[in-house]
Amino acid sequence: MRRILILSGFKTLGDLADRLADPNIPELQTLPGIGPHRARLVKDMLDDFGLLAGTEDLRAAIEALFPDLREGHEIAD
Repeated sequence: MRRILILSGFKTLGDLADRLADPNIPELQTLPGIGPHRARLVKDMLDDFGLLAGTEDLRAAIEALFPDLREGHEIAD
């Protein structure tokens, strides 16, 4: 899979993250040799490294809606 991604022009994990973050570019699974399973593996890897767009935004949005869920905030009974 690494060879396929390099031949497709992705030199770094940042290149992959940029591709996935751009809504004007087709999904990663549309590349030759990359199907839904491999695309999911790439997304999981980027998420593990904190490079997948939107993961921190979701947490912030939830904390804004439910302030009691913020880290370090004790919930009163």
